[in-house]
Amino acid sequence: MNAGLDRLRNIKFTFTRYFGRSIVIILLSALISGCDWGPREKEIARPGFHGSTHAEDTGLYFDLHRVKLKEILPTDSYVYLKVTEGNKDFWIAARPSDYEVDSFYYYQEALLKKDFESKQLNKAFDSIYLVTKLVPELHHLGSENTARPPD
Repeated sequence: MNAGLDRLRNIKFTFTRYFGRSIVIILLSALISGCDWGPREKEIARPGFHGSTHAEDTGLYFDLHRVKLKEILPTDSYVYLKVTEGNKDFWIAARPSDYEVDSFYYYQEALLKKDFESKQLNKAFDSIYLVTKLVPELHHLGSENTARPPD
């Protein structure tokens, strides 16, 4: 009976020794090859934009944009604004404020949403940028001027 037990232990040890290492190596290889070691941000060029720093997996854009307001669609929670930058028209959504058509505004952070539906407007947008902060041009220029030291 002891010989049978020893033989069983020996088989178990041999199996664990050879196949256990193989399983660990396979798991480590899968883990390493599954990691994306590349950059998380990339420079993309889009018509009408000067080029955007874009966080690849999130749809976030971080560069400064100057847009001209063309149309306003207000709701209780957001204001949907059709804007122009360069020769490209597109929609952005921002917090409610006193916006004026034909005025210029700046924004820096935006999240791109595709096939976005506004339930309050009962309208679907092919794409829309959800803007963190939209600043009027005069306010933006004023903040730059006050930050400069006197000549």
